[in-house]
Amino acid sequence: MDDRQREVQVGAGLHESRLNTELIDFLQVWGPRVLYVVLAVVLAYIGLQYLDRHREQQMDRAYAELQSALVTGQIDGLFEVAENHRSKNAIWSKAIIGASQQVIGEVRVGYERVEQETTEEPPLLTTEARVAMVDLVIDPLRQVARANSDPKRALFAVDAYWNLTTLLMTKAMLVPEQRDALLDEAKQSLRAGLSGSREAGLEQFAALFENRYEALFGREDRSIARWNPELPNDADLPAEARRPERAQRPPQDPMQMFGQQNGLGVPGATVLDVQQGPGGDIDIEELMRRIEQMNLTDDPPALPEESPAPPEAPESPEAP
Repeated sequence: MDDRQREVQVGAGLHESRLNTELIDFLQVWGPRVLYVVLAVVLAYIGLQYLDRHREQQMDRAYAELQSALVTGQIDGLFEVAENHRSKNAIWSKAIIGASQQVIGEVRVGYERVEQETTEEPPLLTTEARVAMVDLVIDPLRQVARANSDPKRALFAVDAYWNLTTLLMTKAMLVPEQRDALLDEAKQSLRAGLSGSREAGLEQFAALFENRYEALFGREDRSIARWNPELPNDADLPAEARRPERAQRPPQDPMQMFGQQNGLGVPGATVLDVQQGPGGDIDIEELMRRIEQMNLTDDPPALPEESPAPPEAPESPEAP
C-alpha cells in the first residue's frame, strides 16, 4: 500500500515536470515569433489609421483649394488645382468642369475679366480671344469624359459631355470653316452623354440630353438655321419654306374712317364734306342736321350752371 502511494506521487511529479518543460520549450521557440506577429499587426493597424487620417486631410485641403478657386472664378487657378491633384479623380474632374463653366460664362458675356473693381467698362473679347479660351478647355473636357466612363462616376462624365457640347457649338459659331466637323463632334458628345446617363440609371439627365439633341439636331434644317451666324433670306429658301405673304390693305383716309364709324348717313362721308355746300361755302344748317342724326349712346355731360352775376353797385353821386 505504501509502495503504491509512493509510486503514484512520484509519477504525478514526473508528469507535471514534463508538462512544464514542454510549455517552456514551446514559449522559447514560438513565443518571440508570436509576439512579433502581434506587434506587426498592431503596427499595421496604427499605420493604416495614420494613412487614412493623412489621406482625409489631403482631400480636405484639396477640396478647400478647389472651393476657393471656384469662388474666385479664376480659370488659371482651377487648372492649377487640377494639375496639383491629378491623382485625385474627383478633384481633377471638378476643377476641369468648373474651368469650362467659367469659360462658357466669359465667352457669352464677351468682356475680358477684370481682377480689380472699376467703374470703367472692361474691354470686349475679340473672336480670336474667344476661340483661344474655348480651345483651352475642350481637350481637358474630353479627357474628363473618357476617364469617368465607369457608371459609378457617371456624374462627372455627364457634366463634361454637357459643357463639351456647349463649347463645340460655340466654336462652330465662331469658326465657320470648322463648323461641320464641330457639329458632328457635338452630336457624338450628346449621344455619349445620353448613353452614359442611361447606363448609370440617371433618367433625368438622359431626358435633358435627349431634349437638347432633339432641339439642336432633331431636324436637318433646324441646326443650320439656329447656329448659322448669317440666316438665309426668304429668296434663298425653297418655296415651301418661305413665309406666307400678307395681303396689304389699301390705305384709308382717316377722315373717311371717322365718318363711317360715326354714321353720318353717307358711306365715306366726312364732316368736311357735309360742311361744304355746292359753292364751297359752309352749310351750317345741313351740318347741324347731320350731327343730330348721329346715334349717340351717351348724353353729353351737363355744363355747370353759370352763377348769377353780382349786382352792380349804385353809382355814387357826383360831387358838385
